[in-house]
Amino acid sequence: MKLTGKQIQWTAIVLGATCYFFLGALTEISLPVQFGAFIGVAVVLPAVVTRSVSLQQPPVDDGDDDEYRF
Repeated sequence: MKLTGKQIQWTAIVLGATCYFFLGALTEISLPVQFGAFIGVAVVLPAVVTRSVSLQQPPVDDGDDDEYRF
């Protein structure tokens, strides 16, 4: 079975939510705290990682953009 990126992303979100809600039920963490942690892990962290990886790509040199050459 081959998974697409979207399926992997949704699987990670569902597993993360399940773990956080069980953790909250077992340790009596308040719902806003565990929901905030879930949002941080499932939404913010992948966005930051994706952005930092894309910013590490080398710039494309198309040959005509010589405005900043000294």
